[in-house]
Amino acid sequence: MIQERMNASIAYTYAVTGREREARKLLAALEENPGGGRADYYLTAVIYAGLGDVDHAIDDLRRACEKRSSRLFTMLRVDPLIDNLRSDPRFTELLRQTGLGE
Repeated sequence: MIQERMNASIAYTYAVTGREREARKLLAALEENPGGGRADYYLTAVIYAGLGDVDHAIDDLRRACEKRSSRLFTMLRVDPLIDNLRSDPRFTELLRQTGLGE
């Protein structure tokens, strides 16, 4: 689990610094980890947000909600890594659905 979070952080950093190929490589590994299962959807949503792929980021946030991700419920309102998603109406709707919105 710690390795998964570290890899997600590295992938996000790659994404926001223009190293898209490296970010997508780590993202694919997180999405298809055969030994440890798939990474938390919240983590992959953050990477997609870093890549500017809002549609995939929102989709993974919805999946995180369905899976009752603890990261989603503790970070959704405050995580600066997903600030670029906040203006999307789907994000606002997700906040409302989770009870975290106004």
